[in-house]
This record gives sequence, C-alpha cells and structure tokens, in this order.
Amino acid sequence: VLIPEDAGMVVHINAASLTSKLSWDEIKQSYWFQMVNEKSKPDDFERKLLDNPETSGIDTKADMYLFMKNDGKRSYMFFTGKIKDAAAFETTVKNMKEGTQVKKEGGMNYTGENDNMLTWTNEKFMVIADAGDLQGGLTGRYSGNTGDEKSSTEKMLTIAESIYDLKSDK
Repeated sequence: VLIPEDAGMVVHINAASLTSKLSWDEIKQSYWFQMVNEKSKPDDFERKLLDNPETSGIDTKADMYLFMKNDGKRSYMFFTGKIKDAAAFETTVKNMKEGTQVKKEGGMNYTGENDNMLTWTNEKFMVIADAGDLQGGLTGRYSGNTGDEKSSTEKMLTIAESIYDLKSDK
C-alpha cells in the first residue's frame, strides 16, 4: 500500500467487497448507466471500457485509496490502485485524450503537468492533483494561479517518486 505515514486523510475502497455485492453486469443494466451511455455517445474505445473496465489494465478487484498529503505549503490529493496489465493500462492512458504524451522519469511513467498528473509503474498507478496552498487557499486550475515555487510538475514528480519508494515502515 502506497500511503505515507503523514497522510492527512485516507479513504480505503475495498473493491473486492464492492464487486462481490454488485457485479458490473448489474451496473450495466441500471437505468442511469444506460442513460449516460446513450447521452455520451462513447467511441469504440470508451464502449470497450464501459463494457468491461478490466480492459483498462487496472486491477478492478484490488483495494484502492484516496488520500491527502501536505508538502511544505501545498496540499496534494492522491488516488492510487494496482495495475493488472501494464501494457493495457498504457494503451488506456494514451486513448483517453487525443495527443496524450507519456514520459518516463526513472522507473515511473507519467502524463499531465502543472496541477494534475497520472503516474504509474508496472504494478501501481497514482493520480495526483494539487489541492491548494495551505496558507492562502486554492491554486492551480482552481484559481488560475500555478504557484510561484518550483514547477508543480517537478514537485509532483518528486513526491510521486518518494511515495513509490516508500518502505513498509513508512
């Protein structure tokens, strides 16, 4: 589990328990799912994901976590989970938005910049969002201010690397 000991808030999502209570086939039969599916007109790739989320490469039965961490004056939100198929996950990332560029930093892949990014290794993924300035409110895309300290992209990559490198006692 990639949750630092100084996380300010943690939400645990027990995906195995959730999927044992309500199958994806049952969700697909729901009125709201069908309504969203009809109104959004998904393309072939999106339809494939909606039909079977496991094609995303994410381990949909593994635990997932949402947590918040402060780093100096800034606060960041994280969503993390396990990857079942790294190649399928990277294909999903590249197909989610036209023009997505995947970059590498050490043993970590990433896309996005400034106030939000997606990072991953072969086993785990982390979505990171700049949640604001602890001393003066929201920043980044929420306020139109990208901050005046070290680039948010650089800062978030440093934090992501430190979380991927966490030891079990931390």
